[in-house]
Amino acid sequence: MGDCLRHPICTLPVVHAIEELFHHPELPELLTAKQIMRELHVPVRLFRSLKSTGTRNNHQQTPSHGTPIIATQPPVLPLVKYLLRHYRFDRKGLRQGLRYAVLVGNLELVSNFIGDGAQVPSDDSYELEVAARRNDLDLLKVLLETGRGDPLEPPPGPPTTTMLQQSDLDLMAKWASHEMLQYLEERWNLRPSLKSILSL
Repeated sequence: MGDCLRHPICTLPVVHAIEELFHHPELPELLTAKQIMRELHVPVRLFRSLKSTGTRNNHQQTPSHGTPIIATQPPVLPLVKYLLRHYRFDRKGLRQGLRYAVLVGNLELVSNFIGDGAQVPSDDSYELEVAARRNDLDLLKVLLETGRGDPLEPPPGPPTTTMLQQSDLDLMAKWASHEMLQYLEERWNLRPSLKSILSL
């Protein structure tokens, strides 16, 4: 399956066709049980094709007069959602998928990738920086409050621990709105360092 995904011709109907070919009648759950499948490597090409269509940040552009409307690539959002439901992504696929989901502002995908095990914050805190630069409090909440195993519902009540480091907060403080900083203080009991405040 991973080899098939490397090719632009691979769409959701193609994936369904492959599953039909390899479906064994004695193992009806083979292609849907994440716990018994080896991790799937999803090529970054697939995530790069994600668009903002259907997300909160979608800004429809009107084509200029005489510009032909041509589908330059197959829609991949349904394919990515299907793969997330039925396959276990490898660590690299989860990291890349989360980055592109953050980039296009799709909170549902962000939640799903974290729920499947994507690390937040990442090594370079890219996702947190994007949320801060955009002053996107909803995105920040999804990044910090999504629990693994139940990606769409954060645990009730105030969190008891956080993976955030002081360096993450100081990075966000450069761009974060007052509302975001207030959220971090009230929800996570974190404040920017004096050094980061003086450097603003």
